[in-house]
Amino acid sequence: MLTDAFVTAVTGTLTVMERDVNSDGWDATPYLWGMFQNHRDRSLDFDALSLPPSVWTRMAAAAGTAVPNWVTVDFIARHLSGDGIAFLHRWLGRAAGREMRSCVGFVYCGEDLDTQRTRDPDVPAATPDGIAVRALIARDIDGRTYQIIRDRATPDRTVTTVDLRPATSAIPASLDRLIAAAQR
Repeated sequence: MLTDAFVTAVTGTLTVMERDVNSDGWDATPYLWGMFQNHRDRSLDFDALSLPPSVWTRMAAAAGTAVPNWVTVDFIARHLSGDGIAFLHRWLGRAAGREMRSCVGFVYCGEDLDTQRTRDPDVPAATPDGIAVRALIARDIDGRTYQIIRDRATPDRTVTTVDLRPATSAIPASLDRLIAAAQR
């Protein structure tokens, strides 16, 4: 079980990561990171999962239309927990073996339309299809979901939540699948 101090460190680090991503501007390629805890000093570290940027556009090209990022994240998680598990374990071995660390979660960051908050009167750029947002979503081995949301129309405002409920949406469920595969 992860300590309260660790949860606080994760929340703070994710906030800094989101600010760094935001400083690069919008229309960026999504990211997937592994979240690691060092065994010696219990510190926190993140490593990007080595995916080619084309993985995020390949499905859209094959479908002939835009594909929501959650579909691609789900595909990646299913692949890496199935036929691609050897790749995932090699990546984890390189990352975990460097500094005696354990994988304690995964993080996704990407842009999409938030369809649950359509026509929000506080967000003038809302469309019937949703609100353009960047979401940084993490899941840890204790089942916490960390989420930082930034609306494109109101870039100075973020909403941060930490929740200890079962994953009920696609991206946290996909991150859980990656955690389970990493622990095999």
